[in-house]
Amino acid sequence: MKRAGFARKATHKRLGRKTELAPGDTALKRSTALRQGERGLARSELKPRTKRIPGKQERDEASERFWHAVTGGKARCVMCGSRRRLHAHHALQKQTIKRIIRSWELSPHDYWRLVYAPEVGVAACEDCHASHTAKLPPIPASKIPASVFAFVERTFGREGVAAIGREHR
Repeated sequence: MKRAGFARKATHKRLGRKTELAPGDTALKRSTALRQGERGLARSELKPRTKRIPGKQERDEASERFWHAVTGGKARCVMCGSRRRLHAHHALQKQTIKRIIRSWELSPHDYWRLVYAPEVGVAACEDCHASHTAKLPPIPASKIPASVFAFVERTFGREGVAAIGREHR
């Protein structure tokens, strides 16, 4: 039974705070804003939808082709000659390739085809690749095939060849 002039009070279970029901309201008011994913607005209304990465499918396909071309067949590690647990290593770092070709205005297909060009890759076993990544010791430039240097100079110019020299001392 309700008495006239008395505002009803209720307790939020999660917050432990009391909120008053204003005259004319039929539901309790929250004293704090809704957090993402809580009841109220749908998650799609709270968070803007992320854009699709341009050329994601092309990137995945190019990456897989790169790995198979570099490690497949009779490939051996350029450091120790092992055939076990081979990794595909970019002789010219991906970030360097991306920096060079950023201004070329390529389609996503051509862009990823250059980033994952098998001609830039060499095979390295898991241990040698890990030690190169940790710079203990890096794969020396003398172990990189001449065909890689020729492709890099033809495609990316002297800047690409210099970058290989810096990374593979």
